[in-house]
Amino acid sequence: MPFPLPLLVVVFLLLASLPIAAAPYGETAMLVLEEDVAKLDAALAGEIDHFSADVRVAAARVAAVRDRTGLLERVAARLATESDINVARELVRAAILLGGPDLVTPALATSARFDHRLDGPIAVAVARLGAGEAIPLYFSTLQKLQSTPRTNFFRVALWGTPVLVTSTAARILGTGDPAAWNSFLGALDESSMFLDAGVLRIALAHKNPDIRESTIKLAVASLTDRRQTVDPKAKEALTQRFDVEASEPAHLSFPRELARRLIGEKAVTRDDWLLWIATSEGTNYLRRNARLGEVLSSEEMAAMPPEKERSGDEVPAPPKMRPLPVEAAPFFIPSVLPTGMAAAVLAVNGCRGQWVGVGEVTVDRQGRVQNLDLGEVQTSSRCRRALEAISRLSLAYNRSILSPMTTQNAVFIKPAGRDMCLDEGDVPLAQAADFEACLPYRISDDTMACKPPVVKKLIRPGFPLTARHKVGSDDHTAVLLEALVSETGCVREAHMVGQSPFAQLNAEALLALLQWQFEPAEANGIPIPVLFELAVHFVLR
Repeated sequence: MPFPLPLLVVVFLLLASLPIAAAPYGETAMLVLEEDVAKLDAALAGEIDHFSADVRVAAARVAAVRDRTGLLERVAARLATESDINVARELVRAAILLGGPDLVTPALATSARFDHRLDGPIAVAVARLGAGEAIPLYFSTLQKLQSTPRTNFFRVALWGTPVLVTSTAARILGTGDPAAWNSFLGALDESSMFLDAGVLRIALAHKNPDIRESTIKLAVASLTDRRQTVDPKAKEALTQRFDVEASEPAHLSFPRELARRLIGEKAVTRDDWLLWIATSEGTNYLRRNARLGEVLSSEEMAAMPPEKERSGDEVPAPPKMRPLPVEAAPFFIPSVLPTGMAAAVLAVNGCRGQWVGVGEVTVDRQGRVQNLDLGEVQTSSRCRRALEAISRLSLAYNRSILSPMTTQNAVFIKPAGRDMCLDEGDVPLAQAADFEACLPYRISDDTMACKPPVVKKLIRPGFPLTARHKVGSDDHTAVLLEALVSETGCVREAHMVGQSPFAQLNAEALLALLQWQFEPAEANGIPIPVLFELAVHFVLR
């Protein structure tokens, strides 16, 4: 899962066009809207063995999202002989979603034929089965896989079942696996959740220092997060002294001290803490969380080297019309699709226009779209049909363990003349297993391996005349946005964190941002997806 970057400020028209894909791929993908299930099954049964790899991919995806369990035997048979790794990736997803745990072993056998490059997609497909089946499979089978995307796994597997968080935490601590624990805490952090007091005590005194470190740092983050309320029993656990503390280095012991100060304990200081604060690791850790300045002593503040002056555009004064908070949709929809599928659907429907609006969506536990209302989305009939197909072809990704499975504020927006940034890309030669080291809940503070995205192409939004008159010459307004920048550098998804009072400007800001291009973020040289935040200021000059 992507990680947030520092807020940028931009003061801001819409252009561009991209190529369109070929018809057979799109026609097979459009079967997702076929209402006659007998006709659908007959069509898919032939397409699963089609000579075209793209058509086989589309058939497998439609079978999975339409839950066509009657096709499982054909999907499994094709999986056993498939020679194209990108088709195999879609087949293992379909097999597991349609056949459940019994299909995990044959899926892993297929992955072994491809040097285990499909282990990651298999793990996420297992997670979609739900915690009751996915968590036992994790400990029996998936934990030993090197390329399991663990944060995605725990967030997706525990979606809708927070009651199982504590038992899952206890099982991970019992295995003593720091990578799994760190990733599990990442899923809690994304969900604004914290640990049960009993589990917290075990983690704070665990023999593995990496487990203690990630636990302590999540505690500090939770105590400084105004959205969270930490249980009094958990606070009591944080004040407890443990034997392991006697030998802890400063990068563990000082964050533990900070947690106790945040609870209200009297501050103490040590020379080794001051030395650590002066290092880049210590300074970066403290400066990433502004609220920690409230509990630092003057001596500790002085130990940090001066901040470098920042260059760039002048930041406008805060507008009188401050952005109004917006609740993000609880899951990503549309979500990533097999390469070229969204473009093929747009092409077969003849859609080159834009769409803008908010819709109502309900998904099931696996992320399949069950109900979709696009009545408020402004677009042509051709594009509306394309949007419906692309949404129903998607498997939604939840933002948190606590995400509801219905939303009335799903944002659908696409600039005219542009394809969508939904391509999954080819299966990589090597899994980017280390990308989780760049996420904010990570245990390491060494950011050298984590390279943020860099803007290559910036599109400035329009400032319609009607909105100019409403804003007035003596003020300005702003829209706060969050975008998911893909591993290819395009903007996959964008939504408002804070909206202006003017719907036109909100739409202009989103339409412009979706056309930005980036040099993608990297973890140890491997491109990764990230969340990118910025403020768009509309100012009359």
